[in-house]
Amino acid sequence: MKIETLRKIVLFQLALITIIQTSNMYIIIPNYNLIREDLGVSDFFLGSMTGAYIFLSGISSAVWSYLTEHLRLRRKWLLTLSLLMAGGFTYLASLATNPVILFLLRILTGVFLGAVFPLSYEIIADFYENDRRTLAYMVWYIVSGIGMALGFGMSVILAFLFSWRYPIYVNSMMLIFIGSPIAALLVEPKRALGDILSIYGSHEGLEYMYRFRLSDLKLVLTNKTNIYVAVEEFVSTLPQGVLIAWLTQYVVRELGSPEIVAMIFLGLGMLGGLFGVFIAKLADFLYSRNPRFRPLIAAISASIQTIFLIIFLSLPIKLNIVGEDPIVAVLRFFSLMKENMLILFAVIVFFLGMVFNSSIEPIKNSVLSDVNLPEQRAIVVSAISTMELLFRSAGIAVAGLISDVTGSIRLTLMIFVMLYVFSGFLWVRVAETYSRDLLRIRSIVKSKIRNVNDNIDN
Repeated sequence: MKIETLRKIVLFQLALITIIQTSNMYIIIPNYNLIREDLGVSDFFLGSMTGAYIFLSGISSAVWSYLTEHLRLRRKWLLTLSLLMAGGFTYLASLATNPVILFLLRILTGVFLGAVFPLSYEIIADFYENDRRTLAYMVWYIVSGIGMALGFGMSVILAFLFSWRYPIYVNSMMLIFIGSPIAALLVEPKRALGDILSIYGSHEGLEYMYRFRLSDLKLVLTNKTNIYVAVEEFVSTLPQGVLIAWLTQYVVRELGSPEIVAMIFLGLGMLGGLFGVFIAKLADFLYSRNPRFRPLIAAISASIQTIFLIIFLSLPIKLNIVGEDPIVAVLRFFSLMKENMLILFAVIVFFLGMVFNSSIEPIKNSVLSDVNLPEQRAIVVSAISTMELLFRSAGIAVAGLISDVTGSIRLTLMIFVMLYVFSGFLWVRVAETYSRDLLRIRSIVKSKIRNVNDNIDN
């Protein structure tokens, strides 16, 4: 089978797995109000539950990465196990009536789903050359957005028709009966295939068999690009996490709308993320001219998205769609978009913000895959992700606390969004070190490939 065909199959398989995995995270968030009323919990409890889920999924990702890299375990079987276990805990969560039990079950779900990100990330890096990775990661990122939309949509619709527990149950069945079989059938690429193709143009007779060792940490920690990207990730993940967790509640509580209208309102804007693919293509195209253009595009995107998001949150709009039948509420929303140009403008501004927002994560993934050895990538990404999710979980919980104290989700969101300005500055610093670190890593990879072949010949 041709390598291009295999790439499409693998990306499709990972896409389906990622959609199901990502949707799991968002089957709770849209129904915060329903859960709060049913179980008698606070915003801080709900924010902390989501934050703990995210943070512990990050910690577990480092463990999963170590298992696959150091012990050379098959990634497909680790993914299969993680999806099966996560499905089981999600099913139990749909039955939980005690808030503490629900909290613990969500944490355990996050622990097992933590395997999906690093293993998928590594497989994509292995399959694609350096100058094609941003677009591949962009497709993967878009798929994550589809999973988020599925989670939100399924949560809102099924909760309205049945209860807030039903979407959790449905997701558990998806993890067990769709995600797990797909993972078991996953096609795994040769280790460092993309790097070998980037260097030699062919992979015939070439192998890369090195494992991660603790001594590799010196190379990782002396890599300035890693450090700058890590700090940038810590900074940018605060507003990103807060927006994901609280933006829906902002539309529901402060703009005055039911959850289904909030989903449509924000969903129209989030469609802008699909057009980030053009920025990703531009980043790959300019990479072949000069690699430093990749982080510079991320810096520009971070600055532009900040402007659009602040404008969106500053607009004095009200929907005031409450206490109506869902169908009537949706029709009323579209009617308001025609009558009130400010509401339409808000959708457009949010849409444009998401265009630039969506391109940053794929660029980050490409940069990290370029400046780390194949056996280090999953470990490095997982370590950064773990610290990132600590910041994200803390940010979500703190945002819930600020919301409780100030009574304003809008103010909370605007405070966190301004952190994107510092994120753009850090991407400029990445541009100063990226090319040098990339060439150093490529030289090491090249020498290791040669050494392996020499050993085989002997």
